[in-house]
Amino acid sequence: LAGSSRLKKLVSAARSKFVMGAVTVLYVASLLPWASNVPRLLASRVVFVVLGIPALLESLGHITQLDVHVLMTAAAFASVFIGHEHEGAALLLLFALSQWVEERLSLRA
Repeated sequence: LAGSSRLKKLVSAARSKFVMGAVTVLYVASLLPWASNVPRLLASRVVFVVLGIPALLESLGHITQLDVHVLMTAAAFASVFIGHEHEGAALLLLFALSQWVEERLSLRA
């Protein structure tokens, strides 16, 4: 699963500049005080679909290593089961943004 070309394409598509920007703007807009619950739930679900599914598939490929990626993904999906979907989406978004920045900076080094 970890070496799959489809998985690599899905992860790279999820970490593209456009997708990261669009998901971040949608999530931040859902935090605005005048936003109702509908945009808040929609933004959380978009983050889980766009960033969570690739993270989950990537984590399943590395489950025997039990690294920070596996634990973060497990915590994000567990937050849904305890009723804190928005916090799990924030965790996924922040972790994806940090990975994206790390990749960009390591390419320049």
